[in-house]
Amino acid sequence: MVRDLYNVRELPAQDGPTPLTAEEEQRCRAAFLVEIGNAVADRGWARWPAYTTEERRRLYDIGRALSARWGRLVRVEAEDPTRMLFRLDDMPPAPESVTSGSVTSGSVMAGSLSSESLSPESLSPGRA
Repeated sequence: MVRDLYNVRELPAQDGPTPLTAEEEQRCRAAFLVEIGNAVADRGWARWPAYTTEERRRLYDIGRALSARWGRLVRVEAEDPTRMLFRLDDMPPAPESVTSGSVTSGSVMAGSLSSESLSPESLSPGRA
């Protein structure tokens, strides 16, 4: 069966992703805050992909928010054009990644983070 489409036109291609609405941006940041915060709390470091300038800005903001919540400096560094590294300032550097893209296992410094600073309430995005 053939269907005719009326008043349909092609939109010009855009170079980047479509911007997020304010609500989507808030939900994205909240999810990143929890996911990245949990990874940093577990290992002392985390790697996260960032392919655009906007994603990098968002991740730098997440690092600042984690630092403010925990009262400890969380460093955010660009490892390469597509990857950001989060790490606690007083922790050793993250292990180098393997050529296949997976990360080698690193040692976790047990007891270096207080349970109060890493409670689920402190990681929840609604808490100021």
